[in-house]
Order: sequence, then C-alpha cells, then structure tokens
Amino acid sequence: MIKTMFRPFFKRFFGLFCSMVFVSVLAVSLLCCFGSCLIDVKNDYIEFVNNCQNMDVQVNTQITSRDNLLNSLNNIEEIDKVDARLTIDCYLYKEEQERTIVARVFSYNEETNKIFKRITVDSVTPSETTTNICVLEKFAKNNNFKCGDTIKLGFFGMYEDFYISEIVSTPEGIYPRANNYIWSDNYDFGYLYVSEQELSKGINTLAHKILEKVGEDPEFAEYYNRVKEDTGITIPDLDIVNDSFASIFANQLLIKNKEGMDNDAVLAKVQKAIEDNGMNVTSGLTKAYMPHIAYMDHALEQVQVASIFLPVFFYTVTMIVVGLFINQIIKTMTPQIGVFMSIGIDNNEIVRLFVLYTLIMGVTAGLLGAPVGYLLSILMSGIMKKTYSIPTITPGINPFVTIGAVLGLLIFIIVTTFIATRAIFRITPKDAVISNEAKRKSLPKPVQKLIDKAPMNIKLGVNSVAQNPRRFFVSAFSIFASLILILLSTLFFVSKTEMVDQSVNRRLNYDCQVYLAEKAESEFINELENQPFVEENGFLDCYYTYLKVDLEEGNDVYLECLAIDETESTQTLSLINIPNDQGHGNLKVQHEGLILPKASADKLNKKKGDMIKINGHDIVISDISYQYFHPITYLSQYQMDQLGVDPAPVSSFILNIKEGQTNDFLNYMSSHRNQCLTVFTESLSKDLHGIFDALNVMIYIMVAFSIGMAFIILSIMSQNALMEQQRQLTIFRAIGFTVLDISNVWTLQSIAQILVSSIVGVPAGALSIYILLKLCSSSSQTYPFIFSWPTVFIAIGFILLVVIACHLLAMNAIRRWNIADNTRSRE
Repeated sequence: MIKTMFRPFFKRFFGLFCSMVFVSVLAVSLLCCFGSCLIDVKNDYIEFVNNCQNMDVQVNTQITSRDNLLNSLNNIEEIDKVDARLTIDCYLYKEEQERTIVARVFSYNEETNKIFKRITVDSVTPSETTTNICVLEKFAKNNNFKCGDTIKLGFFGMYEDFYISEIVSTPEGIYPRANNYIWSDNYDFGYLYVSEQELSKGINTLAHKILEKVGEDPEFAEYYNRVKEDTGITIPDLDIVNDSFASIFANQLLIKNKEGMDNDAVLAKVQKAIEDNGMNVTSGLTKAYMPHIAYMDHALEQVQVASIFLPVFFYTVTMIVVGLFINQIIKTMTPQIGVFMSIGIDNNEIVRLFVLYTLIMGVTAGLLGAPVGYLLSILMSGIMKKTYSIPTITPGINPFVTIGAVLGLLIFIIVTTFIATRAIFRITPKDAVISNEAKRKSLPKPVQKLIDKAPMNIKLGVNSVAQNPRRFFVSAFSIFASLILILLSTLFFVSKTEMVDQSVNRRLNYDCQVYLAEKAESEFINELENQPFVEENGFLDCYYTYLKVDLEEGNDVYLECLAIDETESTQTLSLINIPNDQGHGNLKVQHEGLILPKASADKLNKKKGDMIKINGHDIVISDISYQYFHPITYLSQYQMDQLGVDPAPVSSFILNIKEGQTNDFLNYMSSHRNQCLTVFTESLSKDLHGIFDALNVMIYIMVAFSIGMAFIILSIMSQNALMEQQRQLTIFRAIGFTVLDISNVWTLQSIAQILVSSIVGVPAGALSIYILLKLCSSSSQTYPFIFSWPTVFIAIGFILLVVIACHLLAMNAIRRWNIADNTRSRE
C-alpha cells in the first residue's frame, strides 16, 4: 500500500522535499565543515607545537655568558632539560627597495637544542662561502624572499650578506597580535634563525668590516663609540668576536620541566637563581602564557563557538522547518487522509508514508551535505591557515564528524516527523468532505467586526491566512530564520570593521612608533624631530614600559604603559586617539592619574575614580578607555617620573613621515641608533585587514545561504498556496478580479509575515550576535557589539528582494492560468 501511495505523494510534494533538503544540506555541511575544522586546527596545532617545541618555561635575560646562564640552574631539581640561545635585533636591508627594516635573529644548535625546533618548509644546498640563514615562512612570503636569495643584515650601518638556505616554520611565527609589537612577521619585522656556527661566522666577518671602518674613518669611529655609550650595547662586543661567539653568549632560556612539576614554581626558582648570580631577568613566561599558545587557545575558543552555534542553529531550523512542513502537508491532505481512513487504511500506515518521505529527504541531504561540507572545509582551512599561520592544516572533513552529522540529522528528522504526524490521529473520515474554508476557526468578535469593516483585499487576506495558518507561519519562520542569519553575518561584519577601525584606522593617527633600547637623550630627540623627513607637528616623544600593580593577593599584574607630555595636548590628540569606555571619543591624559583600559579595569575590578597602587604610589584612575586590540595604559610623563620606576622607562617616539621619505627615515635610524624596533601602522593595518578579509568570504557565503534558504522555502510555499487556492483564485478572476487585485491580497500577507518576522527576528538576531561576540572575546581581544540600524535595514532589504521575487513568480503563474479549465469540475 505504501508503495502505491508514495509515488503520487512524493510527486505532489516534491517542492517541499527540495526545500527541506536544501535546509538540511546546510545543517550537515556546516557541521561537517566547522566540526572538522575545529578538530583539524586543534590536532594539527598540537602536533605542530609538539614537533617544534617541548618547553614549559621561557626566561629572557640581558646578554651574558651562556655557561653562567646554564650553570645558575644546576641546583634546580624540577628541571628536566634546558637550552640557551642568543636573540639579537639587527637591520635587514632590502636592496630592490632601498629599505631598511628590523629583524630578530634567533641562534640555535642542532646538536644540543632538543627543546625548540623548526619545521623546514623549503630548502636548498647551503652556501659554502656565505653565511646561511633560515627565514620564517610568513616573513618570506610577505617580502617575496625565497630559498637561494641573499639578504643583507647588519649593525652600525654596516651590512653582511646572508644566504637563505631554508624557509622554516615555528610556533613563534603563529600569533598575529599587536600586544608584543610583532605582527605575525609582517612586511616591517621578521624572525630569522641562524645556527651558532653560522652566526659566529657572520658576526665575525661583519665585526672586521666595522672595526676596519672605525680605524679608517674618524667620523664613523666617533659615531660607533657614541652609539655604544648611548645604548650601553654589549652585542656584538666587536673586540672579542671570534668563530665561537654565538655559542659563548645567550639571553634566553628554554626549559622543560620534569614530569608533574608546576610551571609557575619552576619559573620562580629559575628567576631567583639567575638574579642570585647577578643577572637581570627581563621577562619570564610559563607555557600557558606564551604568546602563541595563549593566542591559539583563544583562536580555538572562537572556532569552537562557531562550530557549535552555526550547526545547532541550522539543525534547529531544519527540525522546525520539517515539523512545519509536515504539518502543512497534513493540513493540505486532510480531505485525502479522511478518504484513506474511510476505505480502511490504517493511521500508522499513513505515518510510515511520512517517515519514508522524510527519511529519503534526510539520506539525500546527507549525501549532498558531505561534499558541500568538504568544499566549505577547503575554504575554512585556507582562512584558518591565513589567520593563524599554522602550516599543517589539511583541508577535508573528518569521517567521524560526517557520520555523526548525517546520523544526527536522520534521528532528529525522524523524531520530528513522529511528533508532527500525531495530528493524523485526530483526523476522522468525515474530514474528507469538510473544506478548509468550512474548518477555519472564527476570529474573536472584536477582531471579526474590525475585519468586516476593512476593504475587500484585507478580508480576502485574512481568509487566506485563516484557511491555512500553518502555511503562513512556515513562510514567516523561513523569513525569521533567514533574517537571523543575515543579521548575524552583517552585524559581525560591522563589529570586525569597528575593531579594525578602532585598533588601527582611527586610533593610530601616526605612521610609525619606534622603541629604543635605552632612554634617549634630549639632543638625539631634538635632532630627530628637526629632520626634513618629519612632518610638521608629526613628532611625539613618550616613555614606554611595563608597570607592575601592587596587589594584596600577590598575583602579579603588569600594565603596558605609554607616558606622554600632557602639556602638548593639541599635538597629542592629533597623533593618539584614546577611546572612551564606549570605544569612541578622544580622552585627554591628565597631569596626575592614569587612563586604564577596560580589560585591565575589569581584571582589577576597578572603575573611574578608584585608586591603584604602583611601585608604592597610589594613583587615581582618571578615565577608563575601551581598546579592542592592544590595550594600553596612558599617563603623563610627570606621573611616570613620580613613580620612580627602576630601571628607567624604555623611550619611544611617535612619528608622521612626509610622503615618499620613509626610506630616508629608516636609513637615518639604522645609521644613528642601534637596536631599535620600528612598527609601522601600515603593516599592522595590512595584516589585520588581511586576516578579517579572509573571514569576509565566509560572511558572503552565509548571506547567500540565508537568501537562498528564504527564496526556496517562500517560493515552494507560494506554489503550494496556489495549488490549494487555485480554484478559489480562478473564480475571483472569473468574476472580475484582476491579477493586480490578487497581488494586493498576497502583498498584505507578505507584509504581515515580514512584520511578524522582523519584530521577533531583529531583537533575537541582536541578542544572538551579542552572546556570540561575548563568547568569542578575551581579555586581550574584545569584539565590540554595535547595533546598526542601517545593517538591519540592509538585512530586511535582502528579505524584501526575496519576497518580491517569489511574489512575482506567483503572480506570473496566475496570469498564465486558463480560467475555463481551472473552474471546470474535476469529476
């Protein structure tokens, strides 16, 4: 019996079948894509870190003897392995652009370094005559470096050739964040790795060049001695350079704990041991707080939020659509079901007919959803790789996730079908002779009286809805679901655009910021400020340092601070935009007190007007700022001086450079000061835009899916409405109603559906994106929630276009009807 009934049943409701398949495919494909992406990113990242890094504690010191640094740890029983490496900043000269940038060199020893390793991405045979060097993958891509190229590295304005023998990848190159002023190896700064033997060879060759120049050129000798004295530089100490130089000195410890040892306890012991030996610890990190690990932990949280929310949303939409569609079919087929019952067909057989229908739909959706999910996963893998710089992410879908997605869909739709088909058991044989018009429920009397006074179009519209209210709610729900998704996508776009604007486009009104190794003398500042490449009022001297907050609990909290001269208020405001606690405005630095970023204020449980203790001094919080990326504490130079910070703050200056004179500035810096880091806002903006532009592709796809879902469901529902009301609407045409009159009736229904969907959907969409952004935010990266009415109107505009398209298709079908045929009896 089911076989006999199924074919005409399936043919009649093939449109609804296609629309349910479309929604189900989205659910399956998104779960396959995001679930697989989450597993792959997590597994690939863990594998990547395990292959490259095996450390629990990292400690930075000033440059000192490698043996002294290692020997100071001999008595610490908790340590399993330890290695020391030399890290130095030098200048990299790009000949084709005549541009000088800063590069950070890490030494390594292939024999002893078992803690931090590299993955070789590309390599060539090492040079026998030139110093060989490894370049980090992203830095190489950004600057078009490749294996076999020669780059120039140097100190004191003198350069030596280095041969790129390897392109490598390490966890250090993963994190694209501004908090460490190293934006993912961008155009202006990069990581380089050199073996101790090769580094010694390169420095030795360079030292002879510099010392020879010192002996020949009195002016250069004066400059060389002045720089050494000004900066207190100890590397390279050219008088003692030899072929084993890089193996003698170190300034960074990489430590692997013994099993079960606490990271913080080991870090505290290491710092004390080094300080007891007269060495200065500049910073210490445990594994949980290493930048790339902290960043990836947050990245995985973001992927997890998307991996859970989007599939859950689409599965929920699928279940609701399936339930509403089944109810719609039952409503439409009520007379036929009554006939089936009158001729002895059991209710359970009719239920099995619906179960078979949705089961085939689910299997079809699963077969289509897996390949669609695979295509999306290729896109997502590209986005994740570009965003998080993990070279090992492999595109594809996880077979277990795919099986789970399909089985989950089948289980959910079968359960939904059984729930929806309970209505069949309330149908009796007499329903076979009762029309939908006869069964329509009467409206409340006050409403009915109001409708009776309304124009004919409104009466017909109300009657159409009352005949089949489920059809109205299916259409309204499809609009609601699509509106929610479009709002989520567009409001996220507004949020990330505001984040980019706030962190770079509006906040950074200057071209670059320079960080010096030591506090600069006033003579150098005055000389630099008056250079021809500096724009008028485009220079601002400031202090940059980390300040420790004194807390009774003993948990260390460090504030990254920038101290500026508050008396130069006009110049300051033109270069630095400090947003208020809502992310807008431009706060002024007060003579006393400090401006605390909201992330730090929340962490310290402080508000505007509260006191904060730093270095034994109580300081008032004059304002709270809201900085989405890279939260900075601002205070006056006077206030910084009152704190008596020891050692003295690291100096920094902010600069606007005249157009076309960037290279003049860089060459000036490389020849007058040594060991400084220059951060260009153009590079920050380029990388930040690059990361979020990759996400735009997914936003566009989500909007397209949403519009497609609304169009398919609404067009199918319009066709069903035409099928149900064909005879009735044809009679209207026969008695003089025009297509325009019928169009007006349908327009009123569409307006009602859009109003109902918008009234519920707009606040629901806003609440959903607010919750999502909160879940995706962290203390160092806050996604701002911005409710934008223009965005809402754009979302509703998309829906209106879909509704209009479906409306035109329906009216075009009515226009082609043959009145004589449609009014003829079917008997």
